[in-house]
Amino acid sequence: MATTTLNRSNPGVANVSATVDNQTVNISIYIFGIISVDPADGAINVPMTAKDVTITFNSPIQAGSSL
Repeated sequence: MATTTLNRSNPGVANVSATVDNQTVNISIYIFGIISVDPADGAINVPMTAKDVTITFNSPIQAGSSL
């Protein structure tokens, strides 16, 4: 049996518990999340010449070979 608990007071963290053959493993997994976007969703009067969209995540992002 495996269970996952997402806690509103600690967003971005999933506590996972798995039990197999009476052996239990507990681990916390940190999930990437978006903190802010600029320009904001629904922003008005954004100049058409604005070429940058800035997305801020809750953790640093590491470059990978699959991107």
